[in-house]
Amino acid sequence: MDWDEFVKNYWSYYLNFEQDVLNTSRYVTFSEDNYSTYSVEYGKLLNSICAEIDNVFKYLCRDFDLAKRPSIKSYAEILIPKYPKLKEYKAKATLIKEPFQPFRDWDAQKASQTLVWWDEHAAFKHNRSVNEKKGNLRNVLLSLSALFLLETICLKELEDILVEPGEPREESKLFSTRDINLKWVFYGRLLLSTEQ
Repeated sequence: MDWDEFVKNYWSYYLNFEQDVLNTSRYVTFSEDNYSTYSVEYGKLLNSICAEIDNVFKYLCRDFDLAKRPSIKSYAEILIPKYPKLKEYKAKATLIKEPFQPFRDWDAQKASQTLVWWDEHAAFKHNRSVNEKKGNLRNVLLSLSALFLLETICLKELEDILVEPGEPREESKLFSTRDINLKWVFYGRLLLSTEQ
């Protein structure tokens, strides 16, 4: 996959989810006091974002022999060794003081239980009437920060094989990270190198 395909097929989805999440801040302030706030909209976003994370997991594991129905455990067994610093990566949100570290406790032996936002998404997805409160702001922000970090890893890998990226990509309005250093930054249609 080249840069333009990735931006079209993955990054544009991230940006759409991000805008949907940002739109909810008109009604619910993004603060720890409101993390337990749940709604139909947050539940819908949680399911959609986690479905996209599943797609990105598959993309990042594309060189490995995955089962016909890969699980969060099979992703963890591949991705944790492939990206040894994944657990340390943080996404800083513009509207929230503390950064998100969505993979901090991820363990391949207990993959779902140690990725709490994923486990709560699965509970919500499979029994929404019992687990409706898991479709909350905290889980949405954690899953979106995870998607942001995973897609930033993908962009970094694409940068490493390209002389220069293709079409400009819109930057995230919500998250940034200092843990994955991209060589190229876009300001509108202007492409700037971050290297000396």
